[in-house]
Amino acid sequence: MTDAPVLDAAARSAIWGVSGSGKSTLAARIAASWASARAVVIIDPTGPHHPALPPDWKPRPGLTALSPSTPDQCTAALLTAYLVSHRTTPVTVICDEAPFFLAKPSEAVLKVVYQGRHRGLGMVLVGQRPSAVAPGVRSQVTRTIYMKLTDRADLNIVAASSRQLAADLPGLDVGDWRQWPT
Repeated sequence: MTDAPVLDAAARSAIWGVSGSGKSTLAARIAASWASARAVVIIDPTGPHHPALPPDWKPRPGLTALSPSTPDQCTAALLTAYLVSHRTTPVTVICDEAPFFLAKPSEAVLKVVYQGRHRGLGMVLVGQRPSAVAPGVRSQVTRTIYMKLTDRADLNIVAASSRQLAADLPGLDVGDWRQWPT
């Protein structure tokens, strides 16, 4: 499947895949589709530009990209989004390279993950290794997009929900994905 999946911008979702599988491109496409209805903040510690955004892209109303360089700066960006999000002015945060700052989250970050939806905060976790994100954070995800995964620890996490899905993921091509639950 190469078309864009349907995700709820107010929910907790995740996109997992190996490097080069197309997850950041997919996340940017989804973010752009939400930007007319709610504020979207992309937190990407690896750089200010996503592959799906043109090189001359500038932040615009509804869509902002941040490039914090430390886990603490990523956490501060997430906490700020939580504080400004409200049911009448909701925010969705795309947490690219999520394991960089969600492997060992603080109590404040866990509160955001657990209770942010009450303030209208949506989250999408994006990364290569679901096993590298704290289980308490992963447990809040209600919809997952899986792209190619090959690491045994990551496939074991997928197999806990669906053995067939885990068996399919190593063979996916760039840009292909599977959604769970379907």
